[in-house]
Amino acid sequence: MINRFFKTFFLLLLISASTYAQILTPTKWTWQPSKTAVKVGEEIDLIFKVSIDHDWYMYANEFDPECGPMLTTVTLTPDPSFAVVGTLKAINPKSKHDEIFDCDVKIFEKTGEFRQKIKVLSGNLKLSGIYEGQVCTELEGKCIPFDGEFTIAGISISGEAKKTEIKKEEPKSEPTPEVTDTTEKFESPVKKNNAEINGPTLDESILEGESSFGNDSFWSLLVLAFIAGLTSLITPCVFPMIPMTVTFFLKDTQTKREGVKKAIIFGFKRNGHQLGAEPVHIYCLHHFRSFVFRIV
Repeated sequence: MINRFFKTFFLLLLISASTYAQILTPTKWTWQPSKTAVKVGEEIDLIFKVSIDHDWYMYANEFDPECGPMLTTVTLTPDPSFAVVGTLKAINPKSKHDEIFDCDVKIFEKTGEFRQKIKVLSGNLKLSGIYEGQVCTELEGKCIPFDGEFTIAGISISGEAKKTEIKKEEPKSEPTPEVTDTTEKFESPVKKNNAEINGPTLDESILEGESSFGNDSFWSLLVLAFIAGLTSLITPCVFPMIPMTVTFFLKDTQTKREGVKKAIIFGFKRNGHQLGAEPVHIYCLHHFRSFVFRIV
């Protein structure tokens, strides 16, 4: 009697567990490639189809993830035999305002389909991964997350694997800026190669501190200045002043001694002017003329 009771209890427990498991898995997934014979380098679609129980709906992946429900995702295990192209696409999902989460979502009812594009890189193609998502029902206000694993096989690969070469970028050497000499070069406008140059020229001896003019002695200039001073006494502009000067020294209001004294003082002042200021003036004028002649 006791044994029969335990057998019945365990049988009911198994039935309830099986029924509970079926309620928690209202979706059934299948997968297949869009082509079973491909070449290396070709792109194909991995097709995931979902069968959804009555009164249940499954969320797609084309709405705001902050809304609340879980988006359906398909994650492929990385492998060098393929490369993922783009993102997972839901095929024709329905728009719905979800009463449970109070937001606008995209869902599938009864059936759903997702596609993920990949590029085949090797003949030894290995495709596996996991899928995750969430289903809900408004009859009981219940939502259940789900997940599962998948492996896709039966794809025939032809052709050799393409080797993807990664080119290392060599550091580009920046061109060294050319340093130009901004110093102005002075070129004297003198005759080069006996070629005639029109216009004023500058004697290069000026830059060297030597002069090809003005080699006369200072004493010869003094003699020249003295003679010029004597000559100036008989010039037309000075000649009328001689009687006036003599009259100044010989006027009746002064003695002979005072007149001689004034004449001597006048003579010394006049000679001092001629021998002092005039030679300096002529000397400076002479060198100025020499400088001008060098330029011309």
